[in-house]
Amino acid sequence: MKDDKSEILPTRRSPRRSPPREPSGEHVDPSISSVEDDSETLTLALNQTISARACLYWPSEPLINELSIAAGGLIGYLDFLENQKDGNELIIGLCARVLGPEGLDPQELFIEATKKGSVDNPEELAKFCRETLERHLSSVQKSVEGPELGHSRAVTIALLGDIGAFMTATGATTGTVRDEKVSRRLKESFSDYALKLEGKTSEFRDLVDESAQRGRKLGGGGVIGPTKSKERKRVEEEELIPRTGIHDCGKDADELLGRFEKEGHLVPTKWATARLHEKRVELTEEPLAGHMSASPSEILWTWDILAGRGIDKAYVGGTGPGYSAARAAGACAFLVGCGYHSALEVVHGTLIYGGQDPKEVLVEAVEQRLKETGVEIPDAGALFYSGAATSLVGEFLDDMTSEVGREAKSNAEETLEEDTLEEDSVEEEQSYSLLNSLKSNLGKFAVGVLFVVAATATVVIATQNNKTL
Repeated sequence: MKDDKSEILPTRRSPRRSPPREPSGEHVDPSISSVEDDSETLTLALNQTISARACLYWPSEPLINELSIAAGGLIGYLDFLENQKDGNELIIGLCARVLGPEGLDPQELFIEATKKGSVDNPEELAKFCRETLERHLSSVQKSVEGPELGHSRAVTIALLGDIGAFMTATGATTGTVRDEKVSRRLKESFSDYALKLEGKTSEFRDLVDESAQRGRKLGGGGVIGPTKSKERKRVEEEELIPRTGIHDCGKDADELLGRFEKEGHLVPTKWATARLHEKRVELTEEPLAGHMSASPSEILWTWDILAGRGIDKAYVGGTGPGYSAARAAGACAFLVGCGYHSALEVVHGTLIYGGQDPKEVLVEAVEQRLKETGVEIPDAGALFYSGAATSLVGEFLDDMTSEVGREAKSNAEETLEEDTLEEDSVEEEQSYSLLNSLKSNLGKFAVGVLFVVAATATVVIATQNNKTL
């Protein structure tokens, strides 16, 4: 790379990306796959991070509208909590993740006030929490366009995921310290709020619980990542390093999109790095971050409820009444753009939401990968392991990105293409278009999977190699 481009082309050896954390036995930080300068995983990580962040900075009109509905519903939930006898404690509990040390908007006042477990002045802290959240939510509710609300949009979606997590009692959000009683009351209160939206009373709480558990059964961790508990290891770290984007490519993506440290950029956050089994990381060219994710189901279940899809229809799988491709894209953009989960890790749960569960073709894919590698990979990693997830999710996100955002992304890709051509000019002539190279490298399977992108538009992914299922 030429020296004069080192500042605008931070794709290799970027000082902005944190190095991988130390391994723990056979478990490694999955970002180790993006360390080498010529790593295809690094290219995929940067590409999907650019797609996701462009979608949050410049969302399409349908996504702006869906985010507005979600923000309005969350403000309504805050109003509902404020009217509860224990409303102060519940509002503080709701903020445990998002305003805490590992959250998207960490607040020193909140962190210090909750550090010892009990709060000296809950009324004052609850007021601070509400005002902080409403600054984000009110702007998003107004359907304001432009990249300046990127951070607030991410906070909005983060809250949807936090609610989904305590409603399904997964405890999936790391860094959340919340009293068990408060967690139980939050679940009860959101159930009551969801019922109120449908004109029902709290005596029907079982309907909400059944709905949440149905979503978990359809798109929860046990379905999405059956070997997750064996292959993933959480490590207590003395120091949590701020990161953003897949394999910490967020700052580089922002630089290429023209949003580096500008108003509303997706800020780095701290969370404990998952260590995944080294063999799994070695066999997967697609970036991995935290293993296969149930987060899409948790986010989309809550979003469906607030959007009025109905308790009985929330995350049921299918494109019937109330389905929204924009919501699905928003969930992916948040998880990938912030770096919590990669395209590979969110693709299965998102496909299920659209009624296109790849489980039928997954069986043969698992068998084929076992023959090739000697390792059983019983999840989407057996199907989308070599560029397919990045391409599929990237195209889906593009359809929910405004024209301005797509142009910004195109400019970023052109810059990357120029960089790649410079570095690899000695190789045989080939196409260096990132999108084209991803589309031509989708593994060995023709995947009969459709993403419903709009009322009449779909994205079809089919691999271009030998095997046809």
